[in-house]
Amino acid sequence: MSEKVSAFWSVQAANFEYLFFVVNWNDFSNSITESLEKNLDVLGQEIGLAGKVVQAYKQARHETFEEVVAKNGWSAEMLRRFDDEQYPFLLVINTSFEAFSPEKDLWSVVWFSDFRDNPDTIPEIFGKLVKKVRRGENLFDYFKSLAMKQTTKEWADYFEIKPSIFGVALDVKAMLEDVGDAAKRHFGRDA
Repeated sequence: MSEKVSAFWSVQAANFEYLFFVVNWNDFSNSITESLEKNLDVLGQEIGLAGKVVQAYKQARHETFEEVVAKNGWSAEMLRRFDDEQYPFLLVINTSFEAFSPEKDLWSVVWFSDFRDNPDTIPEIFGKLVKKVRRGENLFDYFKSLAMKQTTKEWADYFEIKPSIFGVALDVKAMLEDVGDAAKRHFGRDA
């Protein structure tokens, strides 16, 4: 399911397992925003009733970005990243936005800025998320496993895991690598 809103605070989890917030502070168009515009409704359709893809109307983008940043409990590193980010990102939570607390609730951020070099891979990432949801797999466990996988490769710049924080900020490269690994297992060769 997909929805456009004027404010994030009013978005309720209700019976949805996940809420996918597309967060963007500006109206600048680039290859990433164009790819997102083409694929967000498809993501919402394919996720079905297990989740809701939420994005702001153009005139409300800055305000909804500020709603995300204003949540108490973000780490200094996350606030710095929010401030520096020039591209949209995806915030995944499993509770109503108004009640959401980065300190207490599960969350994950996918940075679309990592698609700068290849925005055509956005549908692959969305497809991976859809398959996980349809199989009943826990997306937060998946995101954490990707982050841990990256830790063992000493790619600590690409994500943030802190014991006192329930969320994971994830570099898309980890997800692309996972998609590629799955293709290798399926086809028995480099995809």
